[in-house]
Amino acid sequence: MEEKSMIVGMELDTEYLRVFQKRRRRKERMEAVLEVALKLAVITAAGALGFALAGV
Repeated sequence: MEEKSMIVGMELDTEYLRVFQKRRRRKERMEAVLEVALKLAVITAAGALGFALAGV
């Protein structure tokens, strides 16, 4: 019985690790998307400021 509970425990640990890694990858993807969006916003704002200063 103890051996079976160890196997179940190992399966639960594996499942938890898989879910945890999936969440971490999702978080990393979101951070990457936000970083790109922020860079685009800065470039757009700089471009708009350049046009405003140039009087276009």
